[in-house]
Amino acid sequence: MTRRSKNSPLTLCSLLLAIGCGLTPIVGSFGAQDIKASAGTAKSELWIETDLPDGARWRYGARTRDYDLPGFVDLEFSHDGNLLAARDHRQNVRILNLKTKRQQSIARSQYALDLSFSPDDKAIITVARKKASVWLVEDGSLVREIDVFGSLVGASPIDSTITIAGLAKAWVYSWPMPGDKKEIRPEISKGVVRPKGLSYDGSFCIYSNGYRQELRDLHRGLSRPLKIKRRPNRIGISPNGLLMMSFAHAEPLMEIWDLRNPSELYFPVRENARSIDAAFSFDSRFIYSVNQDKEVVIWDMLTRQVATRLKGHLDRIHSVAAAPELLCLATSTSGTRDRTIIFWDAKKVLFPVIELEPEFDLDGIWEMLGSDNVDRSLAATNQLYHHLLVDDDLAAALLEKSGVSPGSSSATLRDLIQQLDHPKFETREAATWQLQRRVHSSRDLLTKALESCGSEAEIRIRRVLQSQSGKPSHTAADRRDHRIVLAMELAATKAATDALEVIAQSHKSQDIRNEARLALVRLTAG
Repeated sequence: MTRRSKNSPLTLCSLLLAIGCGLTPIVGSFGAQDIKASAGTAKSELWIETDLPDGARWRYGARTRDYDLPGFVDLEFSHDGNLLAARDHRQNVRILNLKTKRQQSIARSQYALDLSFSPDDKAIITVARKKASVWLVEDGSLVREIDVFGSLVGASPIDSTITIAGLAKAWVYSWPMPGDKKEIRPEISKGVVRPKGLSYDGSFCIYSNGYRQELRDLHRGLSRPLKIKRRPNRIGISPNGLLMMSFAHAEPLMEIWDLRNPSELYFPVRENARSIDAAFSFDSRFIYSVNQDKEVVIWDMLTRQVATRLKGHLDRIHSVAAAPELLCLATSTSGTRDRTIIFWDAKKVLFPVIELEPEFDLDGIWEMLGSDNVDRSLAATNQLYHHLLVDDDLAAALLEKSGVSPGSSSATLRDLIQQLDHPKFETREAATWQLQRRVHSSRDLLTKALESCGSEAEIRIRRVLQSQSGKPSHTAADRRDHRIVLAMELAATKAATDALEVIAQSHKSQDIRNEARLALVRLTAG
């Protein structure tokens, strides 16, 4: 049942914005009951910036038993991080402007299963059982409805697409909707095939029929079976597309899987209090988990340990969302004592301002960076981050100590490929073995080499390309290199950014190169 009345015109502002977005507006408004229900919800006093819990930047909502303001059950950040969509238990979606600290609009969405901002952040898309709806961010007006059965939705600002996943199929639309559309079906066909998880940008979807699971690349049309022993209830995919979290039915357990090697469990997340909801951080380095003890537990993906805990809600936390801003997140509640949203700045908790040591011991920090103890590793990262802010020569010193120089990785891979045609059998075998260990980092060069190589090299290259290497590594050197990239991204100085560009081009590890590239993308977007 909709609450729209039939005869009130759309505002001029929303009409112009709808035309600008290429959307055909649906004429309608809301009844007096809805206007009364929303009265007073834009008061400035709802934004609370004093007397906050540790790690919180601000709070929104009713801290006391104010039942005029509903509780919040779902959160979603805009792609630029300036807006927050908060769905309340009355099924309205409130658009909060985080720059001006005001409620911008209310979309009267009914029975929405999922929501996402459009690629340009000018609208939100909600999906329900039988339709998808487009609402303008400017004033919350409904401007389009599409008859499509979906339960999950995601949007990509890079290729300007909207992905809606439903039973046994998914649709990828160009924005503005409806635009061009392609339909994609999973390879699983038996039983009721449901989408269990969709990546933030809508590029990857996990489908399940209750017994089998499949990872579907919706943009490239590729599929991969997943061997998850426990029947998953909910699934989340990291923004970098490498990790997956799954919640098992009726068990206080969350499992983390590496999608490059999905036959083996990455690690289980076990705590005394059951996890209610969780989200990967926007940089995929951490997981934000909320549990029945009203805590936000931040897990470090390198050491697979708890990095810190945040406390501040008085009632059960319903949802958690990762902000595009590095190491920031929001949580929401819908209880009798607490109907608020808290915006947390985990960066200040994990990497607080410190007093710099006059004599910087790089060798000591170097060893601590690779530690499997989360406290030692993050403390060393914090030392490195703050010294990078004041010492422009430190970034170059880190590159030299890591053995990274422009073009070094590509040159090494080319040498190995040339050795595949070496007269000595032992040399050819050693080069093949080395390339199999580094198949992910050498795949592009190997594919290109097939065009002009000899017959012996061609046989070996095809053998390498068919190998299933890429199992995640957890050595001290890997942890250290990941922490160095994190410290450089936190510092964001010109020297650190230049060093990230060198790492993105020349580091021997494909994982580290990708990590540096993603860091550069985030720094450019910010």
